[in-house]
Amino acid sequence: MYSRILISIFLIFLVKENMAIEKPDYEVLSVMSQTSEMRKYSPSKWVSTSSTTDCSNLEMEKSILFGRLFRYITGQNDKNQKIAMTAPVLNEIKQLDGQKCLFTMRFYIPKVHQANTPVPTGNAVLTDMPELTVAVTRFGGFATMNDYMQHNTLLKQEIGSDLNKFDTQTILTAGYNAPYELADRTNEVWIRKL
Repeated sequence: MYSRILISIFLIFLVKENMAIEKPDYEVLSVMSQTSEMRKYSPSKWVSTSSTTDCSNLEMEKSILFGRLFRYITGQNDKNQKIAMTAPVLNEIKQLDGQKCLFTMRFYIPKVHQANTPVPTGNAVLTDMPELTVAVTRFGGFATMNDYMQHNTLLKQEIGSDLNKFDTQTILTAGYNAPYELADRTNEVWIRKL
């Protein structure tokens, strides 16, 4: 009985390790609190897609944008090549006026494809992300746009008197888990340093 439990734990660990998702490289510059830190991301390539929509419609728009990027990684590219899913799914939301938002979703391109990246043939584009410094806060659960907005407000408060050194007009959200992952979920809000 004891050996079966150990074998089961080992197999769960092995499966989880083999399912590890690649993430972009970054350096922690400073720890702000138990859940917040300053990070510097290395330059990297991402695939992205955008849409202008009512700011109140962001939850529904997420599915459309995700579908476009998912088609790219499942072969809708000039090489008809499947590309491994990475994390995070990075969302950028810019309010254009009182009601409209520009919503951009990005997938990180795995290191193996950074130099010779398959070109999207659908409604997506490749984006070179320059070095990026961000304040980050993380939280768990199944995040809604309201959750991200709340944590964005809390992160701004944590930045405090240095807030004028950050882009507060753009909201960056990062999700790290597949929808079927019920435990240990990670969500983040990023605020870009100017």
